[in-house]
Amino acid sequence: MALEHASHSPQISVVVPVYNSQDYLQECLDSLLAQTLRDVEIVCIDDGSTDASPKILAAAAAADARICVITQENRGVSAARNAGIARARAPYLCFVDADDALEPHACERMVDELSRSQADVLVYGGQAVPEEQAPAWLRMVLSPRNAEYAGFHPDILFKEQSRPYVWKTAYRTKFLHENQIAFNESLAIGEDQAFLFDAFPCARKTVFVSDKLYRYRIPLGNSAMARVDDAGTLLEKQIELARAVFASWEARGLLARYASEMLDWFADMAVFETLKLDDASFAKLAAQEGDVLRSFWTPEQLDALSLPRPLRSMCEAALDPARVRSASKRKRLMIRYYVWKNGLGAVFKRLSRG
Repeated sequence: MALEHASHSPQISVVVPVYNSQDYLQECLDSLLAQTLRDVEIVCIDDGSTDASPKILAAAAAADARICVITQENRGVSAARNAGIARARAPYLCFVDADDALEPHACERMVDELSRSQADVLVYGGQAVPEEQAPAWLRMVLSPRNAEYAGFHPDILFKEQSRPYVWKTAYRTKFLHENQIAFNESLAIGEDQAFLFDAFPCARKTVFVSDKLYRYRIPLGNSAMARVDDAGTLLEKQIELARAVFASWEARGLLARYASEMLDWFADMAVFETLKLDDASFAKLAAQEGDVLRSFWTPEQLDALSLPRPLRSMCEAALDPARVRSASKRKRLMIRYYVWKNGLGAVFKRLSRG
């Protein structure tokens, strides 16, 4: 018999995808059960685990009625999270990975802020575990500033610390359902970013708080990103991520309006990294990138855009790889783009680090 009964309707649903997470799952569940806000619904989706995770979930659900366990065949983290969104009963919703945890006051803070602000999306900070192993970029991503946006502005995606992780966000559940926002189950990586690129433009209001509510365990090599064998394979998956995001934005009528910002995102994420590869790998992947660009813009449409020269050159390299066939030309293009993005001082700083 459950030791705790949810006597009131839950105020927030915590969606936890679980796949072979026995090492840290109990610690994750303990952090959720210890929330200062007692009216929480913990929706755990066992995505075909073959370790002790199902037993841990069953025992936890038997001990506390706030835990709901959904069992499905292994379909991936996106399908698991989608099942959690469909099951969530609370007015607000957040995501927690099974090897991570929440600070004790996290759910209370999320509900208070979403209720106060009437926002559709809330972004908060986190703490890496172990902190000393966190690279500078991760510490920056986990440290958003306090800010509010009415409606959508591209700064939400491209200047604020809103990406790349969905577990540092909370939502009005009705907002997700009304806008049909769900995870793309066809993506091998980048499903978080695709979800965020869908959610932020639809939000009537987005709020950022600097509170560090999440404890993120730095993966030891078994994450989806770590399982990618080489740079080429990773880039192929990132190119597919871009194709999916472009298609979604085109369907929502956003792509033409924010073409410059999206092309810069694509150049920074994919084209820039492709330029680092050997000649054969560059030619292969640049052809894929060019195919993505041609799928959404005609040459005339690209010519009509007032793109800064370094960004235009990046797009041209993808559309016509022969323009930068030699490694020296690709290197010069990378330097021009990097200086345009980050300033000359950033180049000298990077060189000084070796």
